[in-house]
Amino acid sequence: MKNWLLLLFPTLAMHSYDQSAVHSFADTAFVYKGFASGGTTTNLLFHSKTVDTIRGVTISQLNARYLDTLNFLPGKVKTKRHSQQKVGPSFYASIIKDRKERRFAIVPNWAIIDLQNKKQFVFKGTPYFEMYNRFVDETFR
Repeated sequence: MKNWLLLLFPTLAMHSYDQSAVHSFADTAFVYKGFASGGTTTNLLFHSKTVDTIRGVTISQLNARYLDTLNFLPGKVKTKRHSQQKVGPSFYASIIKDRKERRFAIVPNWAIIDLQNKKQFVFKGTPYFEMYNRFVDETFR
């Protein structure tokens, strides 16, 4: 009987921990409207840092609805390492998670690229492609 309790407790503890873990992508997100530029990945990183000082660019915080969408979408596709390549016109976002800021390039009709960690979340060819495009159209355009 004692052995059963010793086996049952860790199993229940692991199961309850698994259910309580919430993996969110962002606590807060700011989007930059009025500027879209493409180029190489290095160029995208440069633009994501200078977009704060460019005239005509407005910075707005995502509301709860769009933040929920942003937290949902990246968890539905596999991340891949982003290699140096040319990318078409992109929008930029500053995402804060656990008090750490990261810069992202939002590429319409394709993917979200984490410019610091060089990871990409590709939505093209997935069931979430239309949802991603609606998110981009409603928040950046």
